[in-house]
Amino acid sequence: MAQQGGFIPPSTYLPSPAPSNYSSTASRSSGVLPNQRSTPLKSGSLPETKFINYVDNALLEIARKFTKKFPSEEEKSEAARANHGSGGSTPTPSGGVIVGYSDVEPLIEDLEKLIGLVWVSGTASLQIAYLLQIASSLLQYLPPFQPRPTPTFRLFNKLDLAFHTLLSDYRMSVTEKVRLNSIVKLSRAMVVRLMEGRDFLDEPEEMDRIEEEPDDDGDDDDSDLDLDKEHHESDEDMEVDEETEGEASRLQRSYGRPTKKEVDRTERVLEEEKEDEEWEIEVARVYSRVLEDIGEEIGGDPIGIVVDD
Repeated sequence: MAQQGGFIPPSTYLPSPAPSNYSSTASRSSGVLPNQRSTPLKSGSLPETKFINYVDNALLEIARKFTKKFPSEEEKSEAARANHGSGGSTPTPSGGVIVGYSDVEPLIEDLEKLIGLVWVSGTASLQIAYLLQIASSLLQYLPPFQPRPTPTFRLFNKLDLAFHTLLSDYRMSVTEKVRLNSIVKLSRAMVVRLMEGRDFLDEPEEMDRIEEEPDDDGDDDDSDLDLDKEHHESDEDMEVDEETEGEASRLQRSYGRPTKKEVDRTERVLEEEKEDEEWEIEVARVYSRVLEDIGEEIGGDPIGIVVDD
């Protein structure tokens, strides 16, 4: 049965990984995907059965954590007490209380570990089946959470390279290719929609500022007088600032130099445009290798990013 805290099974489950003997596409996975076994798991063997049981249990645990996403502090405390006992530091074996995902990043980390384990198996039939299942699950797993571009694009890059290797070195069935084609189309469209809200959702300090409300001390007696006084003083300060700034701006423009406000605005706009261009490039790279492999083979035209007009 699976141990909590990771997806790497005991050493008795699988033989030690050996360096890959592929000299073509798989060699380009170095640094992105782990080395595969030199030989695939034998069909019907005990190691294959244990491997399948372990991966199935891991996928089920991820699904349960997703179902219980956004747990309250009370639920987290209850799970901690149940899993650690009376102050112990070692979690209880499997069967303890599952804590749902509060953020998409730990979900992605769990999936990445599982993708690595599936890839190490070196067994194409299992790799294709499980990677298709994981890629399909992302269509459900990613949208509810606040977007995290860096780990999300890293995850898609691993899946893209894995499918690219399988398409190049193995003979995927027509059914598998059609399913992969559908997943690629939906995934690229989903990423476009998720990234549309990235600028707002990826700035926690901006969200804190928006959600922050002024304190209300309940003193209403002198509030009107205080507000009138503050309003009068702020108007005077504004007039002085605008007059001073206006004079400074005229002087700077007369010498052909932009004002500080203009410089800051230009730098901010350029920085935002650069950031947007970088993310647009990353979005275009989602399953880009797979597009080259099956874009013309299935459906005639290469698959593109689907966006709403």
